[in-house]
Amino acid sequence: MKGIYPSHIRYGQGCYLVDHKDRRYLDFICGLGTNLLGYGNDTINQAISAHLRGGYSHSFATHHELECAEKLKEMVPFVEAVKFLKTGGEATLAAIKIARAYKQAQREAKNAGKKEDK
Repeated sequence: MKGIYPSHIRYGQGCYLVDHKDRRYLDFICGLGTNLLGYGNDTINQAISAHLRGGYSHSFATHHELECAEKLKEMVPFVEAVKFLKTGGEATLAAIKIARAYKQAQREAKNAGKKEDK
């Protein structure tokens, strides 16, 4: 909306956004949930910088992913497996494949006890 929201943001610090005219705005949107801890958080920036030194996009799982997966399985006892993917498209495709495999397994279980009519 013209006049209410800035046309663009130069940077964020803490819970504020600063526009090209150095006007500060309190960010109630929190970067759509991605910045719940604020912008420019030194602790988070240092952790990210340290992690980036080891690379940021690997073809194989990292020990951080394995630790996170184990923690998720501890927190949610019915979870049997955890898979991290790089994009939402990959996640959607994986969910579709899992749903299809589950549906097929249901059909096979339902038909396992039936005798074929000839």
